[in-house]
Amino acid sequence: MRSVVELDVNVRQTKLAELFTNPSLNPEWMDDVERIELIGGDLGKPGSTYRLVPKHGKLNFVARVISLELPTEARLILEAPSVSVSVTGKFFALSEKITRLVS
Repeated sequence: MRSVVELDVNVRQTKLAELFTNPSLNPEWMDDVERIELIGGDLGKPGSTYRLVPKHGKLNFVARVISLELPTEARLILEAPSVSVSVTGKFFALSEKITRLVS
């Protein structure tokens, strides 16, 4: 299954890329995430892995950073016991203050 989400966000391209790719900021914008736990590597850098611990429920995803080409693209793999999700986030500056996220 493949799905594409497009959002126009009222922030600069570099800020959106930072929010999307800095795991320590995930709980600030991901409603279901309570915290992240580093598993290995340099957090948020290619090759690093970390756990997304949910506020409710038992489905913990392990994220692995595949590549970063900031401020334009980030690739991640999210894995849980019953699912694996490949995420490619692309950041397009529409203006100085508006960025389109295509993921």
